Amino acid sequence: MSIERIRNHFAVLLWGACLLLAGSAYAEAIVVVAPKGLAEPAALSLQDLRALYLGNSRSFGGSSLTPSDHDASTRIYASFTRAVIGRSRRALENYWLEEILSGGKEPPRQIDGDAAVARHVATNPGTIGYVSWAWLESQKGLGVRIIKIRHQGRTLAPGDPGYPLRID
Repeated sequence: MSIERIRNHFAVLLWGACLLLAGSAYAEAIVVVAPKGLAEPAALSLQDLRALYLGNSRSFGGSSLTPSDHDASTRIYASFTRAVIGRSRRALENYWLEEILSGGKEPPRQIDGDAAVARHVATNPGTIGYVSWAWLESQKGLGVRIIKIRHQGRTLAPGDPGYPLRID
C-alpha cells in the first residue's frame, strides 16, 4: 500500500471519528422543555433554572412555572443537578430535607424517565422539565417545546457550541 493511500485512509478514519464524537456530544445534551402552548419564557439562564429548581422563584418572563425533576438515581438528574444547582445529589437531598423540616418549600416532583417527564410537562400547563436531547429527537408530537439556555451572553439551543447542559 502506498504512502498516499495510507494517508487517505487515515484522513477518512480521522474524519469519521470527529463526526462520531460530535454526534455523541450532541446526543448527550439535556434540554429543558415546556408545554407547546406556553409562549414564555423563550430562554432561561442557568441562574433562572437554579432559582426555579431550588424553589426560590416561580415566575419568569410573565409565566408562572412549576419544575418537574427526574428520579434522583438517574445520570440525567445527577448531571442536571451539578450543572444547574451546583450541588451533589446528596447535598441537594439535605437542602430539601431542611426545607421540608422547617416548613419551607417543597422539592420539584420527581418523575421516572424522559417519556414520563415529557408527558407530565405536555399535560400540565406552566410545568417545565428536562429530558435527553437524543430521546426527544426520536419522538414526534409530544406537545412540548425546547426552552433555549442563556449562557455567557448568548442564547443557545442544543447542538450550539458552548451549550452548557450535558449528561456526564
